[in-house]
Amino acid sequence: MGPFITGLILGMTIFSALSLQWAKAELANIQARKQMQDRAQAQELARALEFSVLTENGGRDQTNYSLEQATPYAAAAAKTRGGQEVLVNLQTRQDTNQANTLYNIEATQVAITASDDRLLRRAVVRKDDALPATGSPTAVANIKAMRERQVLTTTRRMDALAEQLYTYYAAKMRFPDEAAYAALLGRLNLNNAWGEPFAYQVSPDGQSAKLRFTTPWNYTQELPLRLKDTP
Repeated sequence: MGPFITGLILGMTIFSALSLQWAKAELANIQARKQMQDRAQAQELARALEFSVLTENGGRDQTNYSLEQATPYAAAAAKTRGGQEVLVNLQTRQDTNQANTLYNIEATQVAITASDDRLLRRAVVRKDDALPATGSPTAVANIKAMRERQVLTTTRRMDALAEQLYTYYAAKMRFPDEAAYAALLGRLNLNNAWGEPFAYQVSPDGQSAKLRFTTPWNYTQELPLRLKDTP
């Protein structure tokens, strides 16, 4: 075999090895970009689902969270790049910490993946398994945190309404009756996080009253209103 042929074969061998390395690197880059795109899609849908919870009105099923709730608030597609439906799975875990059961809210989260990877999708479906690592194309909508925000928002609004009722008392020396309360509430437009008015109860003598709200999952919070040291 002459030097020319030997050099040609050696050159082709080196070129083939370099081409293979380049192809492997390019494939790794494509896979990494795809994973980043899938993760971004899942994260956007998770944020959209959380927003849909925060802006909901009454009457929603408190144990059912779907992709349809998220898509009106997101530009992300409802299908994966491979054409499958983006996978959404509710995961409710038992809380052992008493602080985590505040407001009777379950430790609920929704796992969302926009990946076509069958193993990853299977892992998301299994409710008892730990969620995939943060770096995977999976995002989590923390429903428990959204519910807590709704309760805290409602509590702040109820406190603001109570201030107005105390201001009314300072001017009239009594809390408003039901009709006056309805008129006051109409001007203030202070409703709970689900768009519903606060329940109000006033004593016959107008010297004490109560504000109350109940969440869609039947947690009730009450605020007594009184100025005199009466029971």
